[in-house]
Amino acid sequence: MTPAQVRQAMEKAGYHLDPPLKLESFKGEVAARVAEIRHQSRSSTYDTVAGMGGKGPSAEQLGVEFKQWPDGPHAVAVRFTGNSQTQSQEAFKAQVEARFGKPTMHAIGGWRWCSAAEKQCGPIANPNMPTLDADYQARSLILSIGGDAAQARKDLVEGEARKIAPVQNGSAF
Repeated sequence: MTPAQVRQAMEKAGYHLDPPLKLESFKGEVAARVAEIRHQSRSSTYDTVAGMGGKGPSAEQLGVEFKQWPDGPHAVAVRFTGNSQTQSQEAFKAQVEARFGKPTMHAIGGWRWCSAAEKQCGPIANPNMPTLDADYQARSLILSIGGDAAQARKDLVEGEARKIAPVQNGSAF
């Protein structure tokens, strides 16, 4: 989802939004990588939404993290934190299980739902596919895109930077 779609959905759900966090656009990230390759300094321009969040009608918190792609920012992680003053751990567990079914993995204080094709679904694993994590003590849910998509984006930035600053063979002197 784009920041505009997220903002619209959050406002429709009754969330009061905080000012968005801004960082560099995809082109800015590529320029930063080119400067790094060339050992140059540059000024950053924080012009694109990198995160937004807000408080819901029951004092719950919702935050969305965005990463920059050539066509603009897209959501890569969503974190929901319920109000521990109004909902017990047991009620939160029951609500989460009713909504998402049985988890793929249990750990102390939380559960994880992994994509069916995921090979790394342990409590300390860094999954390659999208996952949903639940922390019952914090009453939180975290949905994230996984390592494969994150690496693909990193590779895209590197590829674009290398078009501008190709790998040099031999010494620089």
